[in-house]
Amino acid sequence: MDKKFHHHPPEPYHVYKLFIACAIIGGEAQGGLETNDAAFFEEDDLPDLLIK
Repeated sequence: MDKKFHHHPPEPYHVYKLFIACAIIGGEAQGGLETNDAAFFEEDDLPDLLIK
């Protein structure tokens, strides 16, 4: 939703959503400081999202 086109009070920041195509070229996918785990999935075999 773009807040520029909806009735919201002005805010000093913006939110962006990015999708990045990746490939592992060495090592193993693993979690880090901001994630518990890392994994790649085929487009037709995506897991359901966990919404809390």
